[in-house]
Amino acid sequence: MEKIEIGKIYYYNNREVIPIEKQGDTEFYKCVVKFNIAVGFDASNFCTACLIGDMDGAHPKHTCYEYDDVIEEIKGNAQDEDILFIPERMLNKHPFEYLPNEKLKEQLQKNKAEVERLSQQSKEKVSGINSMQEQIHSLDLIREQAERDAELVKTRVLTLTKEEVEISARIAAINSNVIIDSSNKSISAKELLRLFEVDERMESLKTGGVDNWEWYGESLGNTDYESCALERLINL
Repeated sequence: MEKIEIGKIYYYNNREVIPIEKQGDTEFYKCVVKFNIAVGFDASNFCTACLIGDMDGAHPKHTCYEYDDVIEEIKGNAQDEDILFIPERMLNKHPFEYLPNEKLKEQLQKNKAEVERLSQQSKEKVSGINSMQEQIHSLDLIREQAERDAELVKTRVLTLTKEEVEISARIAAINSNVIIDSSNKSISAKELLRLFEVDERMESLKTGGVDNWEWYGESLGNTDYESCALERLINL
């Protein structure tokens, strides 16, 4: 415990006391105690109208407020002092309620700090939620675009599938045999296609005057192309 300072105000049972002398080697201090001798003193204690009221009908209701200032002045000056010998351990620097008040103040400060911390956390969470909502919105836009792209791909696949079927049908037709004049003779569509191509090519050459070219007759020779074609038709 800190050393008691002579002449300084301390508190004993929440009353102000002033140590003026230490009692030898004991723990006691001689202290001056000031106290108010007018505690409980009130104007109404001396007012007949206040005490009796209007029970007898002679004293109407009223107040003694006009005397309160005088009474308070008297109460403030009506003090006396006494000498007490108080153990050192019972001399306190502050009234008894001081410690609880300090604890309450400290707890209020802690509560304030905790409220500020929670408020900051709340702001951060709200900011995080807003950021997540923006990300979700962006993902929704990406998903919608992906769905549209998927529909386009699906349509394209169906188109390509249809074209593939048509091409396959054409290839199958080319690879199949063509019946000639309802007879038992047949020729593959591929061979017939080749013949059509050659015929078209020859017609173009004739139109361009190929028969007037040098070595045209020598290139054809004496071959009977009509007879050759007939023979190949018979051999089908």
